[in-house]
Amino acid sequence: MPVHIECFIDPANESDLISELLHLLQKRPDHTYTNSENQHILSVYDIKDTEGETVLQAAFHLAMTNGIMEIKDLDLVIADSPVLDMEYVFRLDLPQEGNECYEAVIQDQHIQAETVSRERIPGKLEGTVQRTAVCLFPFDYTLYSTEEAFHVDFPDEPEPFLALSGSLLPKEGSSETFSFIIGTIVSGRTHYLQFGDLLCGCTILQVNTPVGILPAIVSLDANEELQEGTIIAMYCDVKANLAVDDA
Repeated sequence: MPVHIECFIDPANESDLISELLHLLQKRPDHTYTNSENQHILSVYDIKDTEGETVLQAAFHLAMTNGIMEIKDLDLVIADSPVLDMEYVFRLDLPQEGNECYEAVIQDQHIQAETVSRERIPGKLEGTVQRTAVCLFPFDYTLYSTEEAFHVDFPDEPEPFLALSGSLLPKEGSSETFSFIIGTIVSGRTHYLQFGDLLCGCTILQVNTPVGILPAIVSLDANEELQEGTIIAMYCDVKANLAVDDA
């Protein structure tokens, strides 16, 4: 269950947060999707901040096995992520548990995407285009306040690169699936989330990329530097959430 909460929470609190997320299963889900082919249930819970605004969603993949309901996957996504047409080119052969990862394309831009609520779509994803809610969970990033500072690390990027707000490229040579994304920060909002006795803060960034503005979640550590117009280069997990309502 690669939840990837390390991008916004102290590692010492990760197990406490996972335990609190599992307690959600005792409540009625906010959204439910079923797959009648093989007895899969997708239960989605809204996670609100201390002001009552829905910030994240916890998505559980439950399956009936030998008469016993098992948790196959748990993941987090950013609420109200933009829904885009994503082409699933081929499935990546990576040691991930509970989900599937794909080489994918959005508007001619290649990324590596980790599916959430995969069982919402019956059959194969390869070679199909699906309406997909997309959000970013960066586990490492660098901020640049000026184009000059950016070009110190990326001297070969042409000037029009910044006008286009970056590009999406898969990270090579890794057993994990993630993408390298460069964009510019449009805005950022701080939220505080209460999980049992655990209060944790996070910042939801809106990042301008070649495929539009995508949300990204980070910790509070760099809040003073997360200004509008700041260039951000991220190694991140791209969450491809298939549990979207039909429009």
